[in-house]
Amino acid sequence: IPLLSTLFLSTMLYGSLWRANLQDAYLMRANLQAADLRSANLQDADLESANLQGADLESANLQDAILIATDLRGTRNLRSQQLTGENSPYLCNVALPDALTDIDPNRDCKTLLQVLAERYSVPLESVQQWVQEAMEKQWD
Repeated sequence: IPLLSTLFLSTMLYGSLWRANLQDAYLMRANLQAADLRSANLQDADLESANLQGADLESANLQDAILIATDLRGTRNLRSQQLTGENSPYLCNVALPDALTDIDPNRDCKTLLQVLAERYSVPLESVQQWVQEAMEKQWD
């Protein structure tokens, strides 16, 4: 299912993206609350500040996805295996579901600086401010 690669500030409340190909998609600030993302391909997607509360992530491919200030609280069917291992997503200030206590929600903050600078061809100084602002997000 080909979709537009950019859903900046868009809303997909309770929508179905089952098996959607969102590889390399720019989903910054997207509201995917309660969305059906089962088996969706989110590889290399940028989910910075995205709201995925209540989204169904069963078998979703999150390899190398960027999760900065991303809200994963209350997601359904998210397994620790989707967030760990080879090519795991980059995590920085991620609000994780209560059940995933074995994962550091800030494990990749330093690594992300270089990843973002390369991916978006921007100076490292710009990325440092970007990541710092994301790290300041407070979770209720």
